[in-house]
Amino acid sequence: MTIEDNFEMANSEQQTTSANGNGKRNKLMIVVLVVLGIIGVFFGVRWLMFHLAYTSTDDAQIDADLIPAASKVSGRLVKTYVLEGDKVRAGQIIAQIDPTDYELALKQAEARLESTRHDLEKAQASLELTDTKNQIAVKQTATSLNQAWGGVEISSTQQSVNLEKLQKDLERAQINQQRADEHYKEVKAAADQAQTDLDRSEKLYVGGVISKEQLDKARTNAETAKTRLAQVDQEVSDAEKQVEIATNNLHTAQIDSVRTDIAVQDKEKTGLSLVLTKKQQYEEKKIALSTVEGLKYQITALENVVEQTRIALNETRILSPVNGIVSRKISLEGQIVPAGQPIFFVVNTSDLHVFANIEETNINKIVIGCKANITVDALPGKIFHGVVTSIGSTTNSKYNLIPTSSASGQFIKTTQRVLVKIRLLDTLSDDIKPGLNVVVHIKNRK
Repeated sequence: MTIEDNFEMANSEQQTTSANGNGKRNKLMIVVLVVLGIIGVFFGVRWLMFHLAYTSTDDAQIDADLIPAASKVSGRLVKTYVLEGDKVRAGQIIAQIDPTDYELALKQAEARLESTRHDLEKAQASLELTDTKNQIAVKQTATSLNQAWGGVEISSTQQSVNLEKLQKDLERAQINQQRADEHYKEVKAAADQAQTDLDRSEKLYVGGVISKEQLDKARTNAETAKTRLAQVDQEVSDAEKQVEIATNNLHTAQIDSVRTDIAVQDKEKTGLSLVLTKKQQYEEKKIALSTVEGLKYQITALENVVEQTRIALNETRILSPVNGIVSRKISLEGQIVPAGQPIFFVVNTSDLHVFANIEETNINKIVIGCKANITVDALPGKIFHGVVTSIGSTTNSKYNLIPTSSASGQFIKTTQRVLVKIRLLDTLSDDIKPGLNVVVHIKNRK
C-alpha cells in the first residue's frame, strides 16, 4: 500500500468521525431548544394567566394621614418634648403651653367660689334666724290678740261677776306673775351665759383657735337667747299686767263699761298688729329667700367658670392625637401660638394605606374588597398584603390645574387614571414610611 492510499484511508476515517460528531451536536441543540421552548411556553402561560387575573401598576405610593397636634388655648410655647422622627403614643405629652396665667385664673375662680359659698352659708343662717324671729313675733302677737279677746269677754261679763271671783282672779294673776319672774331669772341666766360664750368665742376666733362657723354658731345662740329673754320679759310684763288688771277689776267693778271699750280697742289694735307682723314676716322672708337663691345662682355660674378654667389649664399640655411618628414641627419654643394652630404634625402609622393610579381600561375589573399584593421598591423581595377600600369617582385629570384639552381645539386622547385606595393588612415595620414607591397587583373581581 502506498503512502497516498494510506492518506486517503485516514482522511476517509476522519470525515466519518466528524460527521458522527456533528450529528450528536445537532441532536443536543434540538433537545435544548425544545426544553427552552417548553419553559418559555410554561412561563408565558403563567404570565398571561397572571395578567388576566391581576391588574398591576407601579404608579403607587404608601400614604398615611397627617394629624395636627394643636393647642386649644393660646399662650407661649415653653417646652417641646419630641423631635421630628420620634415615635409617640396617643395621649403622650409632646409640648407645653405656659400654664402660669391659667393657674392664676383657676386660683382666683376657686377663691371667688369659696367666698360665695361662705356668703350662702351666712344667708341661709340669716334666713333661719329671720324665720325663727318672725314665728316668735307672730306667736306673741297672737297671744296678745287672744288676751285681748279674753279682756273683752271678761269686761263684758264683769258686771255679773262678784268680788269673790275677782279676788280669785287676782290671786291667780299674782301666782302667774311669780312664775313668770322665776322663769325670767332662768332665761336671763341662760342669756348671760350665751353672751359670755359669744365673748369668749370672739376672742378664740381672733386667736385662730376656733373656726368662723363655730363663731357664727355662738352668735346665733346669743341672738336666740336674747330673743327668748325678750319673749319671757314680755310674759313677765303680761303677768304684771294681768295682776294690775285683776286688781283694777277688783276695785273698779263700777266702770266695767269703760274697760269694755278699752278692751275692744286693744283687740282691734292687736288684730291689726298681727296682720302687720305677718306681712312684715312675709317681706323679710321673701328678701332673705331672694338673697339665698341669688347666691345659689352665683355659685352655679362660678362652678362652671372653675371647671372651664381647669379644662383650659389642662389644655396647656399638648398631647399626641394618635400613635405615630412626628413628621414636622411647626411652632418653636418661646413663640406665642394662638388656639388651634398646629405645633406638630403626626403621621398616623396605625392606618397606613396605598394610593394606586389604575388605568381607566382596567378600573372595571376592580371592586371594593379585592385583595392586593404589594411590593415596596425600598424593600425588594418582601410582599405585603392589602384590600381595596375605596375607588375614586373621577379620574385624576379632573384635579389638574391645566386642562388636558388643547387651546387650538385639537383633541389628544390619553389613557386616564383613577385613584384606588388600598388598606395594608400586615403588621408593618418602621421601614415602611409614607411616600415610598410600590408596585401593586390587584386581584380582579370574578
